[in-house]
Amino acid sequence: VEVIGRVPLGYTPQLDTSTECPGLRIAIINGVNFHFEVLSGLLHVMQPYEKHVDVYLSPFSRTANFDGAWDLIRWAEVGWTRTDTKVIRTYDILILVSPDYELLAHEALTKKMQPRLTIAIVHNPSWEHLPKLLALSPKVELLSLSPHVADALARISKRPTNWMLAVYPVPMLMDCMVMPPKQVLGMCLRGFAMQGKFSNLRRNYSNMWRQVREKLTIVNDPQVSKIFHLNVLGKGPDRLALPVDIDRHVTVYRRLQYRAFYDTIARSVGLVPSLASDRYFTDKFSSTVMTSLNTATPVLAIPKLLKAYTFLNASTVFEQKADESEMDAMLRVASMTPVDILQVRRNLIALRNELNQRASTLLEAFIAGPCKAKAVGSAAAAA
Repeated sequence: VEVIGRVPLGYTPQLDTSTECPGLRIAIINGVNFHFEVLSGLLHVMQPYEKHVDVYLSPFSRTANFDGAWDLIRWAEVGWTRTDTKVIRTYDILILVSPDYELLAHEALTKKMQPRLTIAIVHNPSWEHLPKLLALSPKVELLSLSPHVADALARISKRPTNWMLAVYPVPMLMDCMVMPPKQVLGMCLRGFAMQGKFSNLRRNYSNMWRQVREKLTIVNDPQVSKIFHLNVLGKGPDRLALPVDIDRHVTVYRRLQYRAFYDTIARSVGLVPSLASDRYFTDKFSSTVMTSLNTATPVLAIPKLLKAYTFLNASTVFEQKADESEMDAMLRVASMTPVDILQVRRNLIALRNELNQRASTLLEAFIAGPCKAKAVGSAAAAA
């Protein structure tokens, strides 16, 4: 399996931990079999601090059940260990990637680490065990992946909460940005992708099939179908109920490895969130937004998506107008010029760089406190 590879950060923090606090120790835990898109982004922006970092993963993280996750992150020059290790070191900083899914399972592990600071990326603001998380260390910083989830978490926890979206820029096997315009649409880029678990609780597949059927006369036109297609990617039990009369316009990709998953999406014109719950606009983060940034593939965005994910705007998405269905918007986007479509991708790449700069600055501020404390402690010990 191809290793996806290291991408230079392009940013040097002012804090030089190698000279100011060389003994600083940072642990990152992600012991579940998901959220590797979050972990890869974190590792990307943590590159300046790699020699201080140990990453704790599930003992099964390199098995088939993890869908090639190891090949998404193995480029990082950190210490790799397992959540079931018997040798547990102490750390100055603990970063939890999925605390609301695994904190109780790894309670003994985190207690033995005795961190001065815990940075927790919380995905469910109403998580009932938040008090246990807040008791992990003398200081706990709560983070979410987007402004609207951070607002919900702050409201429920009654604690200051920030948001940080660190994005790993996945290197593509084929870069459509450098193709001649005539080779972009229908050749390098084709169709629209829907990604995520095969569940109507997350994405409204039945509604999408209905919309395709309503436009069947249009999409059966060879000139339209050259560009329009649905690439449906996901895993889980098959509850798609794909009608036979539209299956020529839909390709289902089941449980792709990360490398193939990202490449398939990057070769799509756009991403369709088709979110089945309003919670993705109030207190949940959509993985489709992260995938859009990973691959520079614009999402089809309704107004309330832009209102929730405020870092996105009209220049970084394909807007779905108030009087349009998703199919209407996809067909309109499919008629855009290659130059205009690629410009939205360039804007997304610029946004990704801004988000990573913001994440780097925020992490540097978090790390500075324990770094200073470590330096003072070392100086006192030497005296």
